[in-house]
Amino acid sequence: MSAIDGFLAPVVTEVLLTGLARLRTEGKAHLYLGSPWLSNFPLFPGVFAGSFPWLLPDTEPSEVATIADVVATWRGFGGEVTVVVQNYGQSDWPKKDSPDSNRQELGLLGRCLAVGADVLFAKNFHSKFIVCPGVVVSGSANMTYSGYYRNAEVLHVHRAGASAADHETERLACLNHVASASGLGLCDPPGRLAGRLTAERVDVLRQFIAGTA
Repeated sequence: MSAIDGFLAPVVTEVLLTGLARLRTEGKAHLYLGSPWLSNFPLFPGVFAGSFPWLLPDTEPSEVATIADVVATWRGFGGEVTVVVQNYGQSDWPKKDSPDSNRQELGLLGRCLAVGADVLFAKNFHSKFIVCPGVVVSGSANMTYSGYYRNAEVLHVHRAGASAADHETERLACLNHVASASGLGLCDPPGRLAGRLTAERVDVLRQFIAGTA
């Protein structure tokens, strides 16, 4: 296990790019992204300039520039993607009461749905994680610009090759959150705000969010 605090974006970018390279090599892989708040923040471009043009020879920097770009590229390579976020219910915690942040998040989720990713709204969800082939990243940083570039946060990187037991324990804990959110059924705002979001319900959810601002 390794802990990284302060400047987190390069570490997360390296993990995601390595996952993409493994997906291309192995042909099948599932990416799980979990965070109460999400935004389409820029990843760290300097990481791609190193060895990754050789590992991802047909991939342009613009295809891995942001979280939404990585999700689209992952899907384009044939991988599965599941995104878990906290729902917009006023009685759940953490409460998502920033209209601007909510609009940004819903725009990102709409892009994820457009490329075939699975989007799940959890209840009382405060975990943050990335699960991809051989690596689990977890800690205190929301997947937002502030979480990765501004705040003093901590991430733990669990690599299967370094400690298989720790990696598997953390992986199962993250996937338990995914299973719990998936078990909530279909997100059908305004009455039901948790569960699986479909592309057909994005506009309804957007109207609900606007009405609560």
